[in-house]
Amino acid sequence: MTEKFSLEQIREYWTRQALQHRQSPAASWSDRMAVELEIREISKRLADGDRVLDVGCANGYSTIQFATKKRIRIRGLDFVPEMIEQARLQLSEMSDKLLGTVEFDVGDVTALDREQNRTYDKVVATRVIINLGEWSRQLKGLRECARVLKSDGIFLLPESHLAGVASIEQFSIGMGVARHSYAAIQSVPGSGTRN
Repeated sequence: MTEKFSLEQIREYWTRQALQHRQSPAASWSDRMAVELEIREISKRLADGDRVLDVGCANGYSTIQFATKKRIRIRGLDFVPEMIEQARLQLSEMSDKLLGTVEFDVGDVTALDREQNRTYDKVVATRVIINLGEWSRQLKGLRECARVLKSDGIFLLPESHLAGVASIEQFSIGMGVARHSYAAIQSVPGSGTRN
């Protein structure tokens, strides 16, 4: 049986990760090779000129990497203030390497109140939905991401767990999202996942 964590337990875990790992990619996942693979695969789906929202950006490691590879305007949000603090520190150290622009703010994927409808060309939610606990919160987060995404935009949802992918697929079908929009990252060569 899988144990469910409360929102407070989840927040405490990610706060500890931010304090322990600071600007390291390990703040979001200890598998550095997997993080780099995600960055490479997601970057292939970003285009110069895109306006991108990266929800659950953790310490901004991936967010900043995207902007070193593409001329994008990217906004990273995380609900843990300590993560955003590390993201901003990292941004100040990497600003001379950016092709695009980056900003960070504290925000909750289930309540993107500061974000207008149909604003973003791409929304990235890397291993975020699975960390929302209950399905009702996951669904709320997915709906908020869909709300801020342009009608012809792409919703990039890499998950490291096949159960998360199955739930997202059901949501995608219900929202009329084309399966190929997320499946491209679902099965990354060498990742151990499959379609």
